[in-house]
Amino acid sequence: MQITLDSYDKENAEKMVRAEYGLSLNQYMVMETKKLANQYLSEDYVSPETQSVIDQAVTGTLKTSKPQSADDFLKNLGITVE
Repeated sequence: MQITLDSYDKENAEKMVRAEYGLSLNQYMVMETKKLANQYLSEDYVSPETQSVIDQAVTGTLKTSKPQSADDFLKNLGITVE
């Protein structure tokens, strides 16, 4: 899966993640992905819909219906952008 941000959103996301976590945006995304993977792998049962999304993400075929802004991406991760 690839997330493409315009230069302004990328710069803002980089600064916010660096200030909050002391990590680059890529390092933060890897950390969050590992946490989500561990959460899903620790569940005894995963719904077919969730398994389908996981399979698509693993194979690199997961597509989103619209481009996502950095604010939306971080909000979906539970990070409040002010």
